[in-house]
Amino acid sequence: MTTGKHASLAYWLLLLFNLSFARPGYGQIGRSAAGHAVPVRSIGPHDTDYADLLPLSEAIGNKRIVMLGELYHGDAAAFQAKARLIRFLHEKMGFNVLAWESDFFALNHGWDAYKSGTISLDSLIYLSIFPVWTQCPEWQQVPQYVKDCAGKNELKLAGFDNRGYSGYGLRHLPAAIRAFLDSVQIPFVKGPSYSDYLKYLKMAPRMAGGKNRRGMDSLVHYTGLIIDQLPVPARQSFYGKLLESQLAFYKMGIYYRSDSIYAKTGKNYPLHDRQMAANLEWLARVKYPDEKIIVWAHNMHIEKGNADSAKHNLYNSMGRYFTKDAALNGQTYILGFTAYQGKGKLMLSRPAEKVTKPHKQSIENWLHRRGYLYAFLDFSKLNKELAGDEAPFFMKTYINAEAKAAWNRYFDGIFFIDEMKPCTEAAVH
Repeated sequence: MTTGKHASLAYWLLLLFNLSFARPGYGQIGRSAAGHAVPVRSIGPHDTDYADLLPLSEAIGNKRIVMLGELYHGDAAAFQAKARLIRFLHEKMGFNVLAWESDFFALNHGWDAYKSGTISLDSLIYLSIFPVWTQCPEWQQVPQYVKDCAGKNELKLAGFDNRGYSGYGLRHLPAAIRAFLDSVQIPFVKGPSYSDYLKYLKMAPRMAGGKNRRGMDSLVHYTGLIIDQLPVPARQSFYGKLLESQLAFYKMGIYYRSDSIYAKTGKNYPLHDRQMAANLEWLARVKYPDEKIIVWAHNMHIEKGNADSAKHNLYNSMGRYFTKDAALNGQTYILGFTAYQGKGKLMLSRPAEKVTKPHKQSIENWLHRRGYLYAFLDFSKLNKELAGDEAPFFMKTYINAEAKAAWNRYFDGIFFIDEMKPCTEAAVH
């Protein structure tokens, strides 16, 4: 029989022993995660021997939405890998829509214009997709593949971002919205404020930069009135979703240029990702309900972790909002991208930044130590081993930053690149 301090010591030793099995440690997580990774032979966009991608195909299964992330918007090696994955998903798995973190109006309205013969595919791509990608030479394999598929096994283009104006939007958005509103004939269109709204609508690209707060407030007010008056079918149409997107954009402009909260905290405005999720849902359920969709966006937009446990993020992401819907979550596979070393670019106008050395207890370090140049890690088997337990570990959020979180719950899988390379000098078009 154990008594006194020996009993106390035995109790604490037993408790420590039990806890060591109740909650997985870094070593267990590292071994399990790295043990489930499989090598990827190549990131060459023209490599069509897809035997090394069969584990990815098995992980995706019959899901019809695959999100592909990136650490920075100027990561050449990631773009090459994504170009190969897009080709594989399209040719071998039947994915036929490529949706971009770019202008919702331009890529959807513009695709219809391309199909009707009023704009070339080249012009649509370079007027609609944001320059952080179109000006990267290593990205060019993606639009080239889209063009190669034109007229055959077509890969359709779409967009879901409500932020900013592309060249196509600057040219066509005001007239397109006016034509739509003239056709629905809601009371607002017949009232005295309609002309004021149309004036500010044309000025919106300049006003979004903080030049005219009164005009932005008016746009928020008028757009809200318009949306409230739309009949249900019109509100659920492309133009109904476009007006919602514009309203969110106007509110974002006011927040980032005028709100004292942003000036004090730097906290991002959650309406951006919420609206992107709504736009992507519209694409998946209304415009392309029977199609398989590839989504191109940054890791931090596609992750599905809760902001309450993602202190690095401060707001829920598009992936989180999108997968809150159980049906959509069941149809979606989210693939993050990460790297151990090398350099990347946030955008082409900035110099390349070194990939900071990962934490010893990070997914990047575990995979690097295994000797992988490229690897795919499906988290589903790891999650089964953990049986619902939360086991945070370190992973990159950007090239130069990492955070500790239960990343196996934020992403369905990870594509690992041992050495990241940045985009080279901008291409000239």
